[in-house]
Amino acid sequence: MKLAAIGRTNAEIARELFISVGMVKTHLVSVQATLDARHRAAGAGEAAVRQRPRRSVVHGNR
Repeated sequence: MKLAAIGRTNAEIARELFISVGMVKTHLVSVQATLDARHRAAGAGEAAVRQRPRRSVVHGNR
């Protein structure tokens, strides 16, 4: 999703990852379904939100 999020085409992603364009499409559709995203941009945005590190509260330091 990171490559899709920065605007790479399926063909560019396939070349960079050494996989077929069909595999890229299959993976992106699967991720979009998992994230309940209706289109590529929504899937990329949701993936970015879910990957942000969460702050942890250290006991005694607030």
